[in-house]
Amino acid sequence: YAMHAPSFAKQQTSDDADNLGANTFKHSQFEYKVCRPHPTGGWIPPTMARNSDRTYQSQLRPTTRYAPLLYDYINTNCLGNIYDFVSLELSYQQTITRQYSVYMVGPGVWETVKQSACHHPFYERLQPFDGQKDRMKSGLEWPETIYQLLQITLEKIAMLAEQSPRLLIIWRTSGYYDGDVQSKVIHEMNKRAMDFIDGWNERRSRLKVGNKSNFMYMDFGSTVEHRSHGSARLKGDMQAHYGLESRVLQVQ
Repeated sequence: YAMHAPSFAKQQTSDDADNLGANTFKHSQFEYKVCRPHPTGGWIPPTMARNSDRTYQSQLRPTTRYAPLLYDYINTNCLGNIYDFVSLELSYQQTITRQYSVYMVGPGVWETVKQSACHHPFYERLQPFDGQKDRMKSGLEWPETIYQLLQITLEKIAMLAEQSPRLLIIWRTSGYYDGDVQSKVIHEMNKRAMDFIDGWNERRSRLKVGNKSNFMYMDFGSTVEHRSHGSARLKGDMQAHYGLESRVLQVQ
């Protein structure tokens, strides 16, 4: 069970809702990739209601529903989607993750190469003052806004790990987009994520909390970085994707 960045799942229309053979179903900001029957029979958790493609309401509007849905994979493109998903899991008693033994989180490169598509309400509270008298902001600019969202996302995932001791959570560090001039931001995000997880485990070990760690990382980013740009790139089906060699590496 994983969240991953590249978007390849097609959107299922409402007319397909009763079609058990359909391979995806899109609900709110999440796409669910079909792999096998879900233990709950198609439960979709309450999600955050949309105002538009880029803005969300500040309050959660329960939109609980059932659908003949099968999935093991949730396709999310942005860090804010991961934050939203884990927040909902914490709010609704791990509706989805409690059905699994392993939860792999795989952030990607959209935060640098498609910044405008990754708008999140959290950024609005951090960006510089925009002239609206009723809105106080911290004055942080990109990429510090991303690093702040990464921090609170990791904190949420750590809470999920603490509340779900039988769930193994693995953070897979991101690879790189060929030609991305902001690759240093991805590198920094990977480093901060690993530092956070190392620190979390060290504190738990020092306090003798739990018998073993259930929140760790797989450092794919560092392993594949030297084969990510220019002629050295392990090229895949598009500029943002790696080829077969790197995908086999992730499985290993």
